[in-house]
Amino acid sequence: MKALLKILTIQISFIILSIIIPPAIQTSAKWINYHLFFSNKENIAGKKDPTLLSHRMISFDKENNIITSETAAMAYGNTLEYLHSVREKCDANVKTTNFLECANNILGDNFYYHNSPMVSLAWANHYSDCDLNVYLLMDALKQVGKNSSIVYAPGHAFLAFTDGSNNSIQFWETTHRHNHGEVSDMKNQELYKSTPNTFYYTPMTQDFAEHLYPALVLDYIDDKTRGFLLEKFRRALPDNPLLTDYWYAYAVEKLTTDDIKNLSELLKSDPTSIDKKLTLSRYWLTHDNPEKARMYLNQIDNNDCDTGCLYMKNQAGIKNKMILYIDIMLTKSGISLTPSERQSSIGLSILFYLAFNFIPFVRYIRKHETKSKRIPTRKTE
Repeated sequence: MKALLKILTIQISFIILSIIIPPAIQTSAKWINYHLFFSNKENIAGKKDPTLLSHRMISFDKENNIITSETAAMAYGNTLEYLHSVREKCDANVKTTNFLECANNILGDNFYYHNSPMVSLAWANHYSDCDLNVYLLMDALKQVGKNSSIVYAPGHAFLAFTDGSNNSIQFWETTHRHNHGEVSDMKNQELYKSTPNTFYYTPMTQDFAEHLYPALVLDYIDDKTRGFLLEKFRRALPDNPLLTDYWYAYAVEKLTTDDIKNLSELLKSDPTSIDKKLTLSRYWLTHDNPEKARMYLNQIDNNDCDTGCLYMKNQAGIKNKMILYIDIMLTKSGISLTPSERQSSIGLSILFYLAFNFIPFVRYIRKHETKSKRIPTRKTE
């Protein structure tokens, strides 16, 4: 009994260590990066420059009471400082690729990568993500007379530009090399997921990005304004996959059977959409059809599933319950990971657990072999 209890205690210790160590390493790397390079970054208050795309977006946040005037001032100031540095340090007379190398390097030195739908809060605190990086680089390029576009991919955004005498379109990934950027590798399926929807991977203008931005921060806007914007978007861009995601998600409690049929059809042309699958799952759960709900939930890759999504997937099997439990445990421990980092962490945890068990197993085998050698063999006559 004592031996069994000892083995059980050791195994529980191995499991706990295996779960904690990988995310702790990932979080420590982020913490070190932040405290080495960004914790002492000076915040500079500034005023709005209405010619800048980035500042018009900050202004939208401020006007809709998403952020305070103080936060807006910090966002204005930090972005102005960034653009000033680009003007000082980057040669405007080189190819766009070379200019982007310089401008994105400065961006990565001023803003670390952290996911955020909201421009103002991110830039006020010296962080930025894929689409926010694109907005800043579009401003940087425009101020030296270079044209660029934003390209939306499922769950991602990057930059398009023309370079060279043939004016062929090239793509720039802003987030690589710790937010310092490089030429896009379009074969990277983790970033550039394949989809038949033609909205994705089609270069869009600054104006389009500006008009779409309010949809990305709907969660932070009051109900009345949100409702107005949703109807406005639905009339202006009825087939846009991003906007249909938002409209159906917010209208889930009012959806009719015809709406659900239409949403199911839309999913066929936008198979990577997480929101469409979650909306269909919510609808079928509230209409007493858990099997159909699970069908859609099981189509969602856990690498793309955040905590809110996991709470839904929790109803689709024991594996998802375990992942949700791990996610909650990490969050309570102050460990913040993206969905893909969480899945990578789980994979590493399994390897750590196997390694922890392998070491005592090898020791046991060696000990057993040593004992066997010590036991004298009986001679037969």
